[in-house]
Amino acid sequence: MKETISNVEFFGIDFGLKKIEVCAKCGEEYITNEVMEEIENECKKLGLFGLERKVRITKSGNSLVIRIPPEIAKFVGLKYEDIISMIPTGKGKLELHVLWSKSLSIFLIVQNIVWLNIDFNHLTLIFF
Repeated sequence: MKETISNVEFFGIDFGLKKIEVCAKCGEEYITNEVMEEIENECKKLGLFGLERKVRITKSGNSLVIRIPPEIAKFVGLKYEDIISMIPTGKGKLELHVLWSKSLSIFLIVQNIVWLNIDFNHLTLIFF
């Protein structure tokens, strides 16, 4: 094992340059226990620690359904009937992004914005 410095990303968060160990034979990278504790503490501060869940995919008609646990929905601010974008980022990887939220629309209406058209590709607004 060889000690080196590398950029560490965990739970999609960039933790910057940290000490890691690299296997001289295969090149596999390993995070030291100290760095792992540091990452866990940061995740706890951000409210991410313990949010990872395994969920079963179900079916509704011809579509597959992924149920989002309430703890995760609350953390990311998802509400019933929000519109999200699903982006396949590779085999076995799917990214979700909130495109429109009821709570966002309430804020926008308060800010004198009226919705004209909302669909999955774009959002059209009119200001007054």
